[in-house]
Amino acid sequence: MDGDDTPTLADYLGLIRRRFVIIALAGVMGALVGLAYLAKAEPGYESTARVVLEQVPDSPGISGVGGGISPATTLTATQRSILRSDEVAQRAADRLGDGATAEQLRDYAAVEILPDSLTMDVSYQADDPAIAQAGAQALVDSYLELRTEQEEARRSEVVGGLVAQLDDLNEARDATSKQLEDVDPDENPTTETVLAAQLNSQFAEELKLKTELTAWQRWTRRPATGQPGVAARGQHQPGRPGGAHRSDRSRPGRRVRRGAGS
Repeated sequence: MDGDDTPTLADYLGLIRRRFVIIALAGVMGALVGLAYLAKAEPGYESTARVVLEQVPDSPGISGVGGGISPATTLTATQRSILRSDEVAQRAADRLGDGATAEQLRDYAAVEILPDSLTMDVSYQADDPAIAQAGAQALVDSYLELRTEQEEARRSEVVGGLVAQLDDLNEARDATSKQLEDVDPDENPTTETVLAAQLNSQFAEELKLKTELTAWQRWTRRPATGQPGVAARGQHQPGRPGGAHRSDRSRPGRRVRRGAGS
């Protein structure tokens, strides 16, 4: 190799300077892109309200009817889908009455199921902390309202069905009782025995239906309770059975970069 072709120290220094300029330009461009994104992104606030589900029987369990309990994973998945439904979002929008649409509430809301629990955190993002808190609470309140209405409708339907059964049974019992009165026991002892057994069976069925009816009339199923306005995420605060748990450490919301919910 010719000695004149051997790179000199000046050659190396020139190469390093050229590459340094390229690296520096790339770093400046990256910083400018990042600053442009941050300038464009809208700062917002996120507030979270908590829902604590309860594994309760789906009926009083009288007369061998119902009484089942859904597995925790099935329960949380089902209730999350209800919370993310258009019905709940529309109710929340109507409840807020501030011009927010159901679509907006869905886009800026998220529902997170806490691991190994029956707890769901419902978060909502907005440009104002008070609006964020109101949005999260409206979603939870609308969900609880819908679930209460659904359970009440189901209970009313079952109660109505039991009342109808009792009415039919009373008519059948009265007819059996009249037939028994018209039977001469000396002439038709077998008929009398059959009718008496039938009447006793009808009385027993009536008692069972009345017991079931009373149980359904008194039964109030509470599938979930709410913990309004819980702004801090990450701390599990179990609700008191049979009622809503309110956190004294509630605050409007924490600052976040705005994005769509899940």
